Amino acid sequence: MRKATIIVIAAIYVASIVIVGVFGLKALMYNESISVKNIILPTTIEGKEVKPNADGTGYTVVIAFREDLIIPIEFVPDPVDAPAAIEVTITYQTGTEENPTAELTHDIGYFLTFRKTGKVTLTFHSTDHRKFTKTLSITAV
Repeated sequence: MRKATIIVIAAIYVASIVIVGVFGLKALMYNESISVKNIILPTTIEGKEVKPNADGTGYTVVIAFREDLIIPIEFVPDPVDAPAAIEVTITYQTGTEENPTAELTHDIGYFLTFRKTGKVTLTFHSTDHRKFTKTLSITAV
């Protein structure tokens, strides 16, 4: 090979490294954030229909009380593959701190145990940056 051919190949090699370094693709870290847009509640609890409140702020259901009534609290985040967790808390209940109407426990799922008749309001909220919330009032009579 001639000297000119070797010099042209070397020049093209160096130019390609410079062009790729300047105009090449930059590695960008992309972390897709999927927010919870809705929390889907069951349509029935204890055989009673869950209805939206008149003011549109949440849902309500009236069920029959019986001794040691335990209600599994079921919900589905929308979209289902959202990485945020849903936390459930009691925000209102009739009764006193010493003698509450119900107790919320969390093991594998959430369970609401009624000790006496009364009303309990549960708040579902997502732990992502959007902080989506929904309320459910359960009245045991």
